[in-house]
Amino acid sequence: MELIGREEEKQTIIELYKSNESSFLAIYGRRRVGKTFLVRKTLSDKITFSYSGKANINKRTQLNSFRLTLIENGLHDCPILKDWFEAFFYLKKIIQESIVQKKVIFLDEVAWMDNQKSDFISALEGFWNEWASKRNDILLIICASATSWIIDNVFHNRGGLHNRITHRLRINPFNLSECEEYSKVANLAYSRYQILQLYMAIGGVAWYWSLLKKGYSVIQNLILLFFSEDAPLNGEYKELYSSLFRKPEKYIDIIKALSIKISGLDKQELSAECKISNNSKLTHMLEELEECGFIRKYIPFGKKHNSMRYQLTDCLSLFHLTFLSKTRGDLSPEMLLASNSYVVWCGLAYERVVLNHIHQVKKALGINGIYTQAYTWRSNPSEDNKAQIDLLIDRADSVINLVEVKWSVDGKKYVITKEVEENLLNKKDTFVSQTKTRKSVFITMITLSGIERNSHSDCVTTSLTLDDLFN
Repeated sequence: MELIGREEEKQTIIELYKSNESSFLAIYGRRRVGKTFLVRKTLSDKITFSYSGKANINKRTQLNSFRLTLIENGLHDCPILKDWFEAFFYLKKIIQESIVQKKVIFLDEVAWMDNQKSDFISALEGFWNEWASKRNDILLIICASATSWIIDNVFHNRGGLHNRITHRLRINPFNLSECEEYSKVANLAYSRYQILQLYMAIGGVAWYWSLLKKGYSVIQNLILLFFSEDAPLNGEYKELYSSLFRKPEKYIDIIKALSIKISGLDKQELSAECKISNNSKLTHMLEELEECGFIRKYIPFGKKHNSMRYQLTDCLSLFHLTFLSKTRGDLSPEMLLASNSYVVWCGLAYERVVLNHIHQVKKALGINGIYTQAYTWRSNPSEDNKAQIDLLIDRADSVINLVEVKWSVDGKKYVITKEVEENLLNKKDTFVSQTKTRKSVFITMITLSGIERNSHSDCVTTSLTLDDLFN
């Protein structure tokens, strides 16, 4: 499979490889997102030494595995390694014997090398600070799926690695356009509507897309991935959080709480719901979840910084919590995915897809170069007119886009009825009245195939479609 997208990330790696000085690059991102694939495809045969940490083994076994890799790379007289200091000492020999101009050292899944009572971090510090950084011919790349580990031990390191990382690279899941490109390369023959349906369930994680079976419909593939015997993604939800966080239970509690309310929760509400003290520990956990791309934070329109709210944006988590974590009685997977529950979920999932594609929405609106902030808004509960707006785009050019996201079965054009028109105008009027905004407020609809023009559709200023999210 060829490398899909990742042009900016690939260019960063190439520039570091061509640099006239040594560089220390940390690559991180959620499990299965394609971190290792990116490095190997970009540098291919230019890697001098590569080792991937092994999961759930002790220090002695890990060091022996590292030693065997040293031997495979030509260091035939390498003795039994007592600690990681020795391991990096012999790694230096591999580098010193290399005749290539730039020596690329790729240490993958480094969190698994740092097991209990390990001296791995100290040895890595010594290797870089005292030796590699003083040369001009080394590109050291470390990679980890355990985001909490790399944030705590590398980015926030207060010892020898403090501010020593020269570059960091977060690998995000594919967007819709990149999923479409993958679909074409894999010859899946899916329409954009079908790609969206899959994206809403599995997001843009490359490995998940590699599991799709050519010639299967969307529903067939969802059954294959989640409901069949030995379904490859049936246990992925728990494994995903376990791979990212050393103690995943409270992180999962946060995700569950956020899955219930699309507008999100603030720290105080999360603290009460998840029984986690509202302190720096909760703040740190939320930062980690945001860094992994599971949630986004925002300040509700007109509120101060201490009113920060958090929203779930991860597609796989929402699908799992909707269809796999609850007892569904005698409903077969086929019946479940044709039920009204599935249609309701599609509406919620499509809203999250839009939140993940704000950049594309801005481009479609022609405001790429204008500073904006994305908000949600809820009217004052004491007022007679109540309204909730799930997405506001507040623009520096004195305009606010009041965005309404609507799903329609089979991708048909959305019909604005008299009731829908009254609801949209009520939201706009209530928002203007309660916020006292002096900006122009444009009602913006994001549907699948546009809106059906009729006597009630003139209330909509701008209409975007699914195609706009693929830009």
